[in-house]
Amino acid sequence: MQTEHWEFLKNQSENVPLLITTALGTIAAGFAIHFARRTVTIQRGEPPLFPGALPLLGHVIRYGKDANKVYQEASEWSKDKAPVSLSLAGKRLYVILSQKDVLAVWRAKTLAFDSVCEWGMVSLFGMTAHGAKQMHDDPDGKGDMYVNQHRFWRDALGPGEDLNLITHRFLEYLEVNIEEFEKTLPKDNSGVEVDLFTWTRDRIGISATNAIAGPNLLKLDPKIMEKLTKWESEFFLLALGLPRWALKGPRENLEDMIKTWMKLGVSPDMLPPLIERTHLVIAREASDWDVAASNLSLWLGTQANANPSAFWVIYQILLLPADMRARVEAEIAPAFDPATNRLTDLNHLINNTPLLTSIYWEVLRLTAGSASVREVEEDTMIGGYRFCKGAMVMIPLRLQHLNEDVFGDDVDTFVPDRFLRNASELEGNKKNPGIKVLKPFGGGTSLCPGRHFAINEIFAYVATVLRKFDMELPPGQEVAGLRTSVPSVGTLPPDRDVRVRVRMRKYE
Repeated sequence: MQTEHWEFLKNQSENVPLLITTALGTIAAGFAIHFARRTVTIQRGEPPLFPGALPLLGHVIRYGKDANKVYQEASEWSKDKAPVSLSLAGKRLYVILSQKDVLAVWRAKTLAFDSVCEWGMVSLFGMTAHGAKQMHDDPDGKGDMYVNQHRFWRDALGPGEDLNLITHRFLEYLEVNIEEFEKTLPKDNSGVEVDLFTWTRDRIGISATNAIAGPNLLKLDPKIMEKLTKWESEFFLLALGLPRWALKGPRENLEDMIKTWMKLGVSPDMLPPLIERTHLVIAREASDWDVAASNLSLWLGTQANANPSAFWVIYQILLLPADMRARVEAEIAPAFDPATNRLTDLNHLINNTPLLTSIYWEVLRLTAGSASVREVEEDTMIGGYRFCKGAMVMIPLRLQHLNEDVFGDDVDTFVPDRFLRNASELEGNKKNPGIKVLKPFGGGTSLCPGRHFAINEIFAYVATVLRKFDMELPPGQEVAGLRTSVPSVGTLPPDRDVRVRVRMRKYE
């Protein structure tokens, strides 16, 4: 796929384990002019053009400043939530606004995702262009790596032995991680003040990394989690495809992580499905560099949503009124051994904690920034409109989660028990549509196969830290909101630091 076909993608990319949501920074505006090829016009039968397009640039400047705002404005402008056309420096982008059209896009065989994967492997994860093309080869009868990746990870991370194994490994590493942190606390139990986002990453992220890659990755580079955070803040620059001299810092950071994965090689401590997948990449005669880049992409995919989602769940619980927080703590208590406070029943957490579960899905509803992306391979009819070959399709899933017709007039508010409310007893225009209407993990061929493990690790982390520690927000600290106007990876980050005092919990 030619570079100019992907200028629009500097705003967003898919959340499957390989590709994650991206956004176009304002820096891209001037760069995009170079790739302008067509005038800002639409062809017969295409979705209507959203107002405000500039000559040559189209909507690229507005889109670069705040894509989420453009999506919201397009949704308000479009009659009956019909698809809308955007022009991004000559590249056509169709924005999907209604649930029925979302489903139609996911079903359409002529709207492809494989080319998005190939682009992302090179631009975001550092694989060479030659290596990315090698992934189409099929020397072992296992198929094109881009085509079979979803099926492979769906089977590897779906309910069953492999999911049980990675969950078991995660729980063991989480327990060790928590114990090591406990040793750092003052003896007088005055506690320590931490940045909740970083602290969460270093609990759940490190534990998941060890479960997937084995403990040697962090031994090879103890600062790789910091490099992960740096990549998350700079990845949209990588998406621009600028020459190396213009991206010295971001490229060096990415390459440092690839080199660490090269040193790790095929470690026997890696998760068995990852070992199997690594051998499939090797079978396609990929270089050591490209094998490492492939594994790096998988690791980054496991980190990009789970870590910030876990942060938001624990933060929202800390913001609850005392009586509601006590309900959460009462729900999780049976999952722990009362003598040791060790988690012994994850099944209870997943299946018997209704308020915690409602909070989790409400967090995903409001914070999931993922988007589904497709390329139109052949002219295709969606929602009564013609989607032209070569154009791109964007499904901003968060729009579906902010639909007042579905969720009611409190759609913009975090409601912890939203999915527990009795619809027949709600006053005004308040609703409980159930969690089935939520699509934070995408859908169709790109439905995130890691969603089952994500639930396991997030619930285990949240419950464990609530059980082990007293966590208190400093008085007077402003409540953090979502940072929606700048590039983010998957789950939206907070718009400010969140400080929390953590001390051991005492039980009588």
